[in-house]
Amino acid sequence: MSAFWNFSVRLYAQAGVKPACLSLQAAGMDVNVGLWIIWACVNGRDPGPALGQAVELSALWSAQVVKPLRSARDHLKHPMAGVNAESALSLRKSVLAAELEAEKLEQHGLEALTHACPETDVSDRRDLALKRLQDYAARLGSSAASAGAFVENVFRGDQKCVIWVSSKRSERKRYVWRPRFFRQSTQRMGPACV
Repeated sequence: MSAFWNFSVRLYAQAGVKPACLSLQAAGMDVNVGLWIIWACVNGRDPGPALGQAVELSALWSAQVVKPLRSARDHLKHPMAGVNAESALSLRKSVLAAELEAEKLEQHGLEALTHACPETDVSDRRDLALKRLQDYAARLGSSAASAGAFVENVFRGDQKCVIWVSSKRSERKRYVWRPRFFRQSTQRMGPACV
């Protein structure tokens, strides 16, 4: 499992993040790109130079894989006449699992782009994330307000996440992520949000 996927799953479970993700999606933005921007910034990387590649990867993957699966899943909510409802529900669950796997594969592709993101010494990662999400919204002609609401919900004051900064075991550093600061920890624990 990837560090980005672990981060996303734990972040998504935090209060206020799910509705913020759905608002981002409703504004025409890919949630995975939004999460990738946050993840890159939190990990001390500036996603700006790789944003074009991320948008391209996301658009292609979403159009060819994720949206068709989502459409099939949505159609299975109310099966057509003559289709066994129980069988349709079972198929819907299988399609949902495939959709989640497709999201995970998209995240692997986005995570691979992180090598093209230069390290940054920007101390306010929240502001960098907001700027990059606004850049993303502008590329798509979407509302920057959605980006702002997304960042506000992700960087809430009462939430902290423990993240690994490198996917290479030998280079891992553990940080406790709080909205306005990072502090390096010497404890050796897995990623978690609390």
